[in-house]
Amino acid sequence: MAKNKQERKDAIEITRIIFLSSTVLIFIFSIIIASLTKLAPEKKSKSENGCVISGCNNEICQDEDEKPVPSVCIYKPEYECYKLTTCKRQKDGKCGFTETEEFKDCLKKYKENEK
Repeated sequence: MAKNKQERKDAIEITRIIFLSSTVLIFIFSIIIASLTKLAPEKKSKSENGCVISGCNNEICQDEDEKPVPSVCIYKPEYECYKLTTCKRQKDGKCGFTETEEFKDCLKKYKENEK
């Protein structure tokens, strides 16, 4: 009887190890697939004064002559606020989003909701 009990325990332990190993492998493969698809440079769109919007969520404003900046494609609700801005060359000569009062209020709303 003790032998059967030990065999059952061993079988359960082997099953547990196989399950955990499979879970780890699935997790690793999902990370690899995500890195191959999600980190790909995004298409650029909307040009103004040599600046373009890029990124999965249109959250990047960059010079149109630069290579597209990789975007990790993690959606944040506050990215909706960027629709209230303009991507253009700033006073310092670099491309950036011109912040409006609407934009600042929008961001503030999302920051308050995080608390």
